Amino acid sequence: MRKFCFITFCLSLFLVNYSNGIGFTKKPDYARVLNQSICRLNSHPKSQRAKRKVTQTYYQAINFYQQEIDRILMDNEPLKWTKTLDILENVNGLGDEIIYNSVASQLICEPKIYTTEIADVRQKAAAELYEEGISCLNQNSKEKAKEAYFYFVKAGKLNPAYQDIGSKIQEAKGRATLRVIINTIPAHTQNDVLGFSTEIFYQTMFYKLREIFPYSGFINFYSPEEVQKQKIVNPDQTILIEIFDFELESKVTTYGGEVIPFPSHVLKLVDGKYVLVKYVGPPNNRISNQKTRSELLMKANTILKIGSLSDNKTIYKDKIPWNYTEELNYSYKSGISQEHVSFSPDNQIFFDHFSLSLSDQVVDRLSQFFNPYNQ
Repeated sequence: MRKFCFITFCLSLFLVNYSNGIGFTKKPDYARVLNQSICRLNSHPKSQRAKRKVTQTYYQAINFYQQEIDRILMDNEPLKWTKTLDILENVNGLGDEIIYNSVASQLICEPKIYTTEIADVRQKAAAELYEEGISCLNQNSKEKAKEAYFYFVKAGKLNPAYQDIGSKIQEAKGRATLRVIINTIPAHTQNDVLGFSTEIFYQTMFYKLREIFPYSGFINFYSPEEVQKQKIVNPDQTILIEIFDFELESKVTTYGGEVIPFPSHVLKLVDGKYVLVKYVGPPNNRISNQKTRSELLMKANTILKIGSLSDNKTIYKDKIPWNYTEELNYSYKSGISQEHVSFSPDNQIFFDHFSLSLSDQVVDRLSQFFNPYNQ
């Protein structure tokens, strides 16, 4: 059996540069190709072509990966041990693919499996990643702090006990996170005649933003009260939302009903007898089953601003059109416009309901603005 494996190995090395079915140019996916070759071999275990394909692919991969390791270490590339570790894990993956397949293991008796070597390289890779994280952290940049976070996380996965890796992960996360305050401002009608509470609007907006940007990410949103309670020092940005010139108009229309003509003649008592006389009156009338439809139309001027607290500059400003129409199942005749202001308690309820549509538009714009940083 060993003699057969040795002959197969030599044949495979000879055929490395003459393979017809791989055609790799750069960073070949040997794991995928080997898996496909083994699947064909399982379907046709006696096929000599399938056997050759498996052995060619495997030994070609071993040859390629060894050359990659030599090149990386010789050129002293950045993160050389991390890259070497990835290659060793790829080689071990190919070996497992062979070992756990009864047909392929008869062709390749002793696939390459790194054990002591990979343990040593793993420790060197953890140290390398840790030092890279420290270097990024010392550059005092949020982007570099984010890079440092991912370096520390990967180092921690390789060696959870490495130095102070846990505290470094937390430090990098804290320095990389963008802290944004959302200021709450009441909404007003024209000339500030009547004001509305925006509490429901802001609660809804906070909930949606934290679904998109959870605390585990690199952007955190806070209310002014949360900033004070959590003692957040030096927040980065502030969001200001102004809602003004709020108008609420109602429109009532009637529809339905049936037009019926009156008779052209009616019975009339004349000299004690009923006789037909010509009817003089309206030609038609409507029956009383008409229906009414009430629509509410709401609009306001809304401005969204994002400011940088470090230099007190506005970095984003946008005017959001806010128009909303909804049909009611009852008549609502009061309204708030430039000419008329109603102090009905229902107005706050309508404002809260309609402001939900505005929160969607605000969240969409904030998501587009902040997503590139959160990735």
